Amino acid sequence: MTRPKDETEFVQAFYVYQMSTNYPVYERRYVKNLYVNQLGQVKQIKPEKNIAKIINPLKNRTGYLFVQPVVFSQVQKKYIKLGILVHRLVYFSFNKPDPSLYKTHVVHHINANKTDPRLINLDYISQSENIQERYKEQGKSTEVYQIELNKHQLSLF
Repeated sequence: MTRPKDETEFVQAFYVYQMSTNYPVYERRYVKNLYVNQLGQVKQIKPEKNIAKIINPLKNRTGYLFVQPVVFSQVQKKYIKLGILVHRLVYFSFNKPDPSLYKTHVVHHINANKTDPRLINLDYISQSENIQERYKEQGKSTEVYQIELNKHQLSLF
């Protein structure tokens, strides 16, 4: 996929979602009339009203930015608000990782700032690597000690 030279240029927005909670199949889909740029700005075009509007992201309980574009649901036959995390929207709009990684990998903020969805700040890493990175950022050790009941240390992993 070719990236625009200008990081403010908008491209069609894609995201990856789990098809069903009972069936672990993930799919990369585009959101009709939704566009995103490398800076993490999201724009929705409403063709029936001939307007394009930047959607202001909200912050969820865990501190990540998300948008709620209004889309028409073919299944429900009505307009619904779709909650999408901005960093995932940005990453999957400009990158197409191997679908076999969707279940085991996450979009990682390189600078650990959950409110920075710029493409240059995002990476796609395994969940294990993501946890290790978080421990390093918090100054915690990822070492595991094996200790006997008498408090004698056996090994370090």
